[in-house]
Amino acid sequence: MSALHIQRPVLGRRSVLLASLMGVGAAAVGPWLGLRPARGAEPIRVNIVNTYSNSTRTLQALLQQKGWLEEYGVAATTLNIADGSKLMGALLSGSSDICLLSGFGQVLTAREKGASVKVVGGACMLAFQAMFAKNPAIRTLQDLEGHTVGTGSIGALLHQTTVALLEKKHVDVSKIRFVNLGSSADVFRGVVAGVVDAGPALYDVYEQQARYGVHSLVDGDFWTELPEFAYQGSFASDQAIATKREGLVLCPALPPHFRAKLARRLHQGPPGRRGRRPRGGGRGGGFRMALHPEIPALCDQPGDR
Repeated sequence: MSALHIQRPVLGRRSVLLASLMGVGAAAVGPWLGLRPARGAEPIRVNIVNTYSNSTRTLQALLQQKGWLEEYGVAATTLNIADGSKLMGALLSGSSDICLLSGFGQVLTAREKGASVKVVGGACMLAFQAMFAKNPAIRTLQDLEGHTVGTGSIGALLHQTTVALLEKKHVDVSKIRFVNLGSSADVFRGVVAGVVDAGPALYDVYEQQARYGVHSLVDGDFWTELPEFAYQGSFASDQAIATKREGLVLCPALPPHFRAKLARRLHQGPPGRRGRRPRGGGRGGGFRMALHPEIPALCDQPGDR
């Protein structure tokens, strides 16, 4: 298992979407790659917990339609919850076995408090939210001081990435009132309705800003401003790994054709919308995969039986 170190982001919105979906697709079936069930074998029953974002539900529908989990001998039951900070509780209580698609920052906090939980796979390489506002006077992140911003609860991925972006741009977060609205879809509805002044939402609405009467901030594209932020991962408790290891632990071998296609897309840095070069202006590839020195201790290793 390796972490992704991103050197030089040159992808535009649609290119980020493609790369993210390919990465998430790999992650979603990643824990079961290499597993080919014997004919007539009993399926591995796995309880999955995920957040309730539009992208997560889309990917779950894709998994179901394609039958990918069943192909690898996994009979999955999925629970979606709006508050990402409650994912860890579901895993540690044993009610769920694995979280496939969520920020793994909470893994660090849980381990610091003594919880036995490990990262077993990677998901999205780049955050694919943008900061939206309805008030035309709010054009930049700095303009958010003195206003309300919708996010998830403290500790949830949406809140973590929002604070990280604001602090990187030297915005005084003490001058912002954060409002817990739930998922990114809930936050976007809150922005459109004027419940909050601004908030991050997935870019499935990026091309429909005029329709909803909102606009994205000029420095509010998370994938451009936070390329170093490791966005999502898959994680499970040690207890679940011990009892369902075959169904939960990442097999590192991606299919060669998938690996080659992903590498080619990331290296080429294709043009942005309508043939324009995406912001960042680079010409070639901008990605290199590397193992972070702190990652091995957080991940399930072959010897952890």
